[in-house]
Amino acid sequence: MPHFDPITRDGLVELITNRILELDGQTLIAIDGADAAEPVAIADRIATALRDIGRAAEVVSLHDYI
Repeated sequence: MPHFDPITRDGLVELITNRILELDGQTLIAIDGADAAEPVAIADRIATALRDIGRAAEVVSLHDYI
């Protein structure tokens, strides 16, 4: 049976950012979720966190296209 741990939005941003930093080279990350979860806002926060430590990051929202 799957095990789920509750996490805050800040914790999620930190977790994803840290996992991205473990990867070498260019990386494409997709953040998806229901509108109520605000996946674009989460992607923006992750991109900002990456830029703050010197990694290039861009957000391309496909919200209205898929």
